Amino acid sequence: MKEWKNLSCIVPLVCFSFIAPMYTHADQGNAYSYLNSVMDQFNQSFDVFTDLAAAGNHFAARCATVRNPDDPSDLAGVTFDDGWTANCHSGATCIKNTFSALDSEYWGGWYFQNGVLGTCDTQPRCNWGEYPGAGFDLTGATKITFWARGEKGGEKIEFFMGGIGRDIYTGDPIQPYPDSLARVPTTGHAITLTKKWKKYTIDLMGEDLRYVVGGFGWVADATKNPNGSSSILMTFNITKIGLMISGFLLATKRFRSHRETTLTQS
Repeated sequence: MKEWKNLSCIVPLVCFSFIAPMYTHADQGNAYSYLNSVMDQFNQSFDVFTDLAAAGNHFAARCATVRNPDDPSDLAGVTFDDGWTANCHSGATCIKNTFSALDSEYWGGWYFQNGVLGTCDTQPRCNWGEYPGAGFDLTGATKITFWARGEKGGEKIEFFMGGIGRDIYTGDPIQPYPDSLARVPTTGHAITLTKKWKKYTIDLMGEDLRYVVGGFGWVADATKNPNGSSSILMTFNITKIGLMISGFLLATKRFRSHRETTLTQS
């Protein structure tokens, strides 16, 4: 009887030791996957805006770019709300921008800049190329992607990156500390928004990204939007090349010899 009792004690122990590692390995795999995603979430991309006050946001200075920045009435033609909560693409908030055609020649928009802090500043001030050492080195980035939709559909908006401290048409420096790249795409490349969210991409392959103050921007004009426009933007992020093997291979083999950058949608 003692032999059978001993055996009955051994069998459950053997079964337990066989089953337990199966659950342990599965849990470890899930845990590692979760930790990898959380630890690398700000290394896989360089976010401009994903949600209001998100830890990975960059280019925190919101700077209006209008026909006459010294005229308060011109500034009134564009508005910016990064705490909008209605019908966002993802996250709790998105950014609502509005454009009003004040007259037939009016134009205006907004820039996301890496601003500067003065001695008594509590929030970053705009930097149009007057201050040194304020740009990010984004060497290796392959593209900037974002989601956008129009309130009514049919809004014609230009989206771009870079160009701070440079002539909008020639790309030549006009300030002492300009972006290392001219505006991409160049002026005149407007897209027509729809009422549904769409993903858009600005190709950065071959661009000089050693010093970037102007991380993202948009502008509209009365010629294309005579009745004004209202657009909602969301999820601006620059994909880093170092974490994209396919992007790295493309970058080493492809270099634009002329400035023609496409903006695509999907």
